[in-house]
Amino acid sequence: MDNQRVDRSLLQYSSLGMVFAFTIVMFTLAGVVLDKKLGTLPGYTIFLAVCGFGLGLYRLISSCNKISKRYSDSAKDEGKGI
Repeated sequence: MDNQRVDRSLLQYSSLGMVFAFTIVMFTLAGVVLDKKLGTLPGYTIFLAVCGFGLGLYRLISSCNKISKRYSDSAKDEGKGI
């Protein structure tokens, strides 16, 4: 296994935390805006923050699985001499 492949895999993993945080922040901000417009503080903020956390967690896990599968598939291919 060469270093370039490992570095690329690590870069893919490093961006996942930012995507997770961004999802939560955007959903929470949308909740704050809705609460201010509708006067329902903190109902939508809490609801959308929890939804953002759930969606972010789902995306985090599915992305990790995809990267992991790609990495293991390429490692298997290297072992076969392909």
